[in-house]
Amino acid sequence: MLPNDINDRIDAGRRSEDEVEAELATPESRQMPSAGVMFGVGMAIIGLGVLGWMIYRSRQRRTLVQQLRSAMPTVSIDDLREGLGERWRRVRSR
Repeated sequence: MLPNDINDRIDAGRRSEDEVEAELATPESRQMPSAGVMFGVGMAIIGLGVLGWMIYRSRQRRTLVQQLRSAMPTVSIDDLREGLGERWRRVRSR
């Protein structure tokens, strides 16, 4: 090999090393999705979660006691006692 050939090979190696170092020095520019896209994806995930929760709640079976309680009017015992007391007073005052 001639000295010129050796120098050419050394220079070629240096050029490739320089190119590699330049590539490593400049990081790849990854593009992040826009804020609108991220917001849309987040809202879609939240919407699907709420929809799943609603379906889950509607599929739960209610016990017989729960069904009877929901069918009956909600009146407290104190209200019933007062109502009966007033009726009793009216009947006695006649």
